[in-house]
Amino acid sequence: MLPYRVQHRDVPEQQVICLQGVVNAFELPAFLQQGLTTLAQHATQNQTEISGAPFVLYHEPVNEQDAGAVELCLPVENAVPQSESISLKSDRAHREMFVTLSFQQVQEGNLMGAYEKIRLLMPGKGLRAEGSPREVYFNFNPAPEGEEAFLDVAFTVVPQGCCGGSLTCAGPSANPANPEHLC
Repeated sequence: MLPYRVQHRDVPEQQVICLQGVVNAFELPAFLQQGLTTLAQHATQNQTEISGAPFVLYHEPVNEQDAGAVELCLPVENAVPQSESISLKSDRAHREMFVTLSFQQVQEGNLMGAYEKIRLLMPGKGLRAEGSPREVYFNFNPAPEGEEAFLDVAFTVVPQGCCGGSLTCAGPSANPANPEHLC
């Protein structure tokens, strides 16, 4: 089994433009490529800059047999008008547990192992996942080197019993022991 290095990071609030789709694993690469082109063009047409790495929220499982709901998100500097297919959302500040994988590791089938490793570590750290897991794509090299970092598998995490209020959660919840404190 691959020795996954699980890390933590704080992600600041960001505005994102999003496209939703229902795809299986075979359709996913084309959806991501076409969707990223569509979102980047929408940002350019509305005179705003891309402000971060695109990410995909997996609202349902996606595999070879079953199609699942996914949402491709692209951080942008300024609010832009929505369209029939493109929505504008706020991805609230949150904490993530993540594993960085190289292109070769993804090609060798290590993606699901990274998800599982994070899921297994959360309870021992007093954390739980909030909302949908995501993959953050930061390497757009058309021919990535085998060991070149390619993507992060990430989960938004909050203390167990807390709702932290990210894009995938309705909002913060009060800590019953201290009603003034929000999780």
